[in-house]
Parts: sequence; C-alpha cells; structure tokens
Amino acid sequence: MDQAVFLKVFQLSSLEQLSHAETALLDLEAAGGQGASATVEAVFRTVHTVKGDAATLELSGVVSACHVLEGALHQLRQEDGSTLGASRVSALLGGLDRLRRVVNDPATPVPDFSSLLDCLRPGFQEPPPAAACAPSGQDSPEQDGHDAHPGDSGTLAVQVRFLDDLLDHTNEIMMLQSRLMALAARDVRGEYAALGEELRRRGAELGQTVLAMRTMPLKAVVPKYRRLVRDLGARMGKDVELRVSGETTELDKSLVEKLNAPLVHLLRNAVHHGIEAPGDRARRGKPARGGVRLDARQDGGEVLITLEDDGAGIDAAAVLDKARAAGMDVPGALTEADAHALALDLVFRPGLSTAERVDDISGRGVGLDAVRADVSALGGGLEAESERGRGTRFILRLPVALTVVECLSVRVGGDVYFLPLEPVLHCLEDQTVLPGPQPGFGTVGYRDRRICCVLLDGLWGRECPDAARPEVPRQVAVLSLGGDPFGVAVDQVLGLTQVMVKRLDRHVLGADMFLGAAVNDQGGMSLILDPRALLRLARDA
Repeated sequence: MDQAVFLKVFQLSSLEQLSHAETALLDLEAAGGQGASATVEAVFRTVHTVKGDAATLELSGVVSACHVLEGALHQLRQEDGSTLGASRVSALLGGLDRLRRVVNDPATPVPDFSSLLDCLRPGFQEPPPAAACAPSGQDSPEQDGHDAHPGDSGTLAVQVRFLDDLLDHTNEIMMLQSRLMALAARDVRGEYAALGEELRRRGAELGQTVLAMRTMPLKAVVPKYRRLVRDLGARMGKDVELRVSGETTELDKSLVEKLNAPLVHLLRNAVHHGIEAPGDRARRGKPARGGVRLDARQDGGEVLITLEDDGAGIDAAAVLDKARAAGMDVPGALTEADAHALALDLVFRPGLSTAERVDDISGRGVGLDAVRADVSALGGGLEAESERGRGTRFILRLPVALTVVECLSVRVGGDVYFLPLEPVLHCLEDQTVLPGPQPGFGTVGYRDRRICCVLLDGLWGRECPDAARPEVPRQVAVLSLGGDPFGVAVDQVLGLTQVMVKRLDRHVLGADMFLGAAVNDQGGMSLILDPRALLRLARDA
C-alpha cells in the first residue's frame, strides 16, 4: 500500500485510541478520582501503543511526544495511588491534546509538555478545586468546540455520492416489492406473496444497512462536549459535569456536523450564564458540582435533542430591562407569567445579551438568535423553558434526514398518503364525523366521548365532494402524542408498509405539513403526513 494510506490508517486508529483514553480520564474525574491506578495503566498502554505504531512508520515527532508523556505516566504508575486529583487529570488531558495534535499532523514540531509535567511529578500536592489548572487554551477543545479527534469507532470514510446511489437502489427495490405485493394481492397462489415478503425483508435490510452507513451514535461526539463543559467550567472556577443520555441514538452524520455550532453555543451558555458560582450554589443548597444534561432520542420522524442545566434559570426581569435598554418595545405592566413568556421570546432576539461584560465567551449579543437560525436552516425548531433558581431547558426538534418508518398507507380522494404508525392508537371503521367549527374539522366518538377529528379531504383547498358530507362513513385513525387523543379521517386505510423517508425541500409550499415523501406501491411518490402538524391543526380548530 501507499505510504499515505498507512499514515491515514495510523491516524484513524491512534485518534480513536486517544479518544477512548480521554473518555476514561473524564469518567475517572466524574467518579471523584477513585480507581486511578487502572485508568493510568490504560492511558499508559494507549500512549505506548501509539508510540510503537508511530515508530513503525518512522514518525519521529510522534514518537518523541509519546516518549515524554509515557515517562510522566510511568512516574504516576510508580506512585500506585488510588486517586487522581483534578490538576493531574487536567494535565493528562492536556498531554493527550498535544499528542493528538502531532498525530493529526506529524510534521508539526514536538509540543512543549513542560507546563504539564509539574503536576505529574512525584510528591505533587493537589491545590484547592478552584485553583485546579485546565489545559492551556491553545489545546483545549473548549475554544471552538470543533472535533480535534474525529476517529470514530470502526469508522470507514465513504463518499456521500456512493451512499446516495445505494439509497436510490434501495428505493427501487422497495418500489418493486410494493408493486409485487400489490400483484400478489390479486393472485390466488401463495408463491407471489412469499416472494414479495422475502423481497420486502431484503429491501428493508439493505435500507437499514445503508442508513447505518450514513449515521453515527451520539456517543461518538460526546467526549468533545464533555471536555468543552469541563474545561470552560475550570476557566470560570466552576465544577461542571456534562451528563448524557440517549448516547446510542443514531443521527445522520451531516446533521451531527451542522448541529455542532448550535450545541457548542448552548453548552457554553449553560456553563457561563446558567451554572452559578460555587458560593451561590452553596447558599442555595445545591450540590457543589453543577450539572448540564444532554439527551437525544428519535420521536417518530423527528430527532428530539434536549439540553438543560440545573443553574439559576433565566431572570425575566433582567432580560426585560436589557431589552428596554436596547430600545426594544417592552410593555410596562406585565403579569409574572406574561413577563416570563416574553423573556423567553426576547432571548432569541438578535443583539440582546444579558452578560455584564464582553469577554471571549459571550457578551456581544450574537447568541440564541443565531442558534435558532441554524436550527431553522435544518428544518427544525428551538424552544426554551426555564424556572428561576432551578435551571433552563432548550429543546431542539429536527427532522430525520433519512430513515425507514413503519406507516399506515391511507387513501384520501384519489391520493395516497403515509401516516407514521408510532402515534396511532386505534383504527376505527365506518365512523360518522359530526361537523366542526370550520371546514376540515369535526368530532368523532371514541371511548364514550367525542374527540377532535381532522378531515384530510377538507384540507388544502381541494375539491372533494365528500368533504361537505359528514354523514358519509369514514375510517378514522386515532392518534396520541402524549396528550389527548385526536382523530384523522380518511377514505380508506390501505394497509401497513415500511417506507424510506426522503426529506422535502423546506421551501416547498406546505412542506411543514409533511415529514417527507416515499415510494408507494404504484411506483409513484406519496407524501408522509406529520402527526405533530396534524395535532397543531386539531388544537387550533
């Protein structure tokens, strides 16, 4: 193989190993430094392995950097201590940063480790927590949040155009199997049905494999966010930990890249504005260590990302005062609830900053408005919730770029739509929908009460004769998204099917009503209804 190929393999492998070592150190710190011996031994083995691989490729700079860090780790091994203080964890993290930099670019001069070695020498006395050193700014990922170690576990770089070709082929297979199943439904023999089911299964497997190539678990990017929160907290004299749930949630790689800047901004805000200083937390009876929680999960055709802190919450009065000072139109007399709601809206206005001074972290008014704009550009939405003294929560809703979704296939007039199955509770047949307050809406009986029902044939201004005839029996899918159930009336439920979602351009008229489009059993394209958009219609009726 070409030397460049060997170098790339070395870099991917080494960066992955260094990322695991970094995670081990962060886990050690989160555990209060207990069990240090095993962690130090694991980090030592990692550095030693990278050194050996670098020597094979005659990368003298990498070998020299590994040798320095290896020596410091060997001294820590000799101490045989059961704990490792914050300063030493910081020093080791800084050492990994420097080593990572020279692995990324072997032509880089060997970094200076001298500022870190003092913390790692035998007999070092741990300073008070507020004085614990963080890695220097030039190495810390907290500076910009960009991934300094992109080597994901088992990663193989694949050009997106090849993935897109595979997705097109998958769509064709799914189209063929849909047509075959439609033919089998009209045939008395079972062979066609069996063949169609096998084709369906193979197509679904291919689709899931291709999608897996385009996705990555959240845990692949968690280490850099943990470092960002930790290092920024250390700079500000705060003990802050990032806790993550939903680490196995698979996200489209392009979505992860585009979400980096918004998430970094929200994390920095949480540490800088949200988490209180140690003295303030003590006076309020809060734990000394502040918490920031990041959660990700798929909710139907959406990715739901929640980021919250247990800090001071948004001070509505301060936000309103800043807004007035900035010349914004703010009413004088407001109830507490109205003031709180207005403050949550104002924090997303451009040019508004509640920072007391301008520094390299915040204070220039380029903030949540930019975050919301970035999320909106991805076809998503951003909401904020806050409770004074308890913390702030930001909720990001983003459409899944590509996924396979189990759907009901439904007919409305002469059109076929797909309705995601997940929120469907029941399908009711031969239902009479009583007229509602406005066209396109009515009520239907469900479990001894009447619920709001959206009549799809009465929406979008189409000419549908049955839309004005509530006495015409309909089939109704009853949906719930965590609240009261509501109905969606259609002419016919055709059956259950798996579809591969392809997103619509957000500039398409009416795109906010749909999750995307997919191939139907006639080989054409059908729109996939967005249950949340239908819920909004039902609430507004």
